[in-house]
Amino acid sequence: KNGAFPVASGRDILDRLGIIEKTEKKESLVFDSFSPEEQEIIHLLENEALHFDEIARRIRKDSKTLGSLLGLMEIKGVIQVNQEGNYTV
Repeated sequence: KNGAFPVASGRDILDRLGIIEKTEKKESLVFDSFSPEEQEIIHLLENEALHFDEIARRIRKDSKTLGSLLGLMEIKGVIQVNQEGNYTV
């Protein structure tokens, strides 16, 4: 209990460990620093929120690969999952 802190996302853990600055903003992210797959996902989500299955269908990735990509992107703070379970930038 001593030293415990609430965690709502993977980013909270990275913030707490000092890996990602809390003041970092999405606007400061350099698009070229993302893999081609991440860039494709960002491009898809720029205009609309999409469910996991729809993203998989559009980029033609298996669920294991897509799950890993989305998880890492969420930890990086690039994307989020809303209350309806849709991913957004």
